[in-house]
Amino acid sequence: MPQNTRPLPPLVIAEELDDFLEVCGDSTSCQANTCWPPDSSLIYRLLARVFRDSQNLGKFGLPDFRVHWMNQWLPKLKSLDFDINVAKNGRARKKLYRRYLKMASNAAWHLGEEAVRLHDTVVGTDLPPVFKQRLEQQWRRMLQDLHDVCDVHQQCEARLFGGKRVKGSERILSLSDRTAVYILKGDRCPVVGYKPQLARSRNGLVTALLVPEGNAADSAMLVPLVFEAIDITGVVPELGSFDDGYTSKKGLEKLQELGLQDVSFSGSKGKALLGDEQWNSDVLKEARRYRSAVESLMFCLKHGHEFGKLRRRGIEAVREELIGKAIVYNFCRIIMLRKRAITKPEAEQAREAA
Repeated sequence: MPQNTRPLPPLVIAEELDDFLEVCGDSTSCQANTCWPPDSSLIYRLLARVFRDSQNLGKFGLPDFRVHWMNQWLPKLKSLDFDINVAKNGRARKKLYRRYLKMASNAAWHLGEEAVRLHDTVVGTDLPPVFKQRLEQQWRRMLQDLHDVCDVHQQCEARLFGGKRVKGSERILSLSDRTAVYILKGDRCPVVGYKPQLARSRNGLVTALLVPEGNAADSAMLVPLVFEAIDITGVVPELGSFDDGYTSKKGLEKLQELGLQDVSFSGSKGKALLGDEQWNSDVLKEARRYRSAVESLMFCLKHGHEFGKLRRRGIEAVREELIGKAIVYNFCRIIMLRKRAITKPEAEQAREAA
């Protein structure tokens, strides 16, 4: 991930706007640029896309998939999808899903047979390089969509009629952004998106930003987040303050090896790990009070820089978008810190004169 925030630390330190000796870490959720379709909508849209692509093979001089009953199945699936979404209760929804899944299975079977029938022809066709590349991309997408149809179909059947819960990390949640995952933080509303990790300095600058794949546990991101902050700022902080979700014995030991003198975890797990004496020390009490400042950072990023709602898709594009927003926030924060540094002496002079 590109470290576009590197130019800031020397400037900040030289102007004494921050010394980066304190770091506060927390995670948040960002909504992906996608809708949240139920399984029935996903299956229909995947089948419709495969069929649409299969009828465009003629532009490469290849035979299209045979239509069979697809012109009848797809409208019926769309209608059943609507009925499922407006069903009055779970019993009615299950009844509709039985019909839906049976018809979707027939459609997927037909498209799969056609893909097998034409696979050798598609792979062996002789085309100019540009057209060959386009054909390969279209063919790979069709095969991937067929594979995804089977996965969503099986998961839906297991969930509705087998009573099995499917892990969010294993589910397909979006056609447009395959790297988006199900994110649930505390009592907040769940979202389909990403879970970025942020580090904040004492004076409110973003010193590190990580966007892991999937719904990574905070405890696993503790050390990488601090490493990132040290790498960007060039300063090993003396104090680290983190939420209880970051609590980890291995992580604590690693941070102490890095040179952090005091590490605070806010919560029962952190208290059990640190012990009563260390937990009740003045330094860690102050660190726990300071940790709440990261919530104001999240608020400013989301409401002032649209950090909580993404416009780009795919994890690499999402990382670039979030880093760009963090950079803009940092520049705005530096402007504010400069104004404070200028007005503070003037206020002190005014008090002395009074």
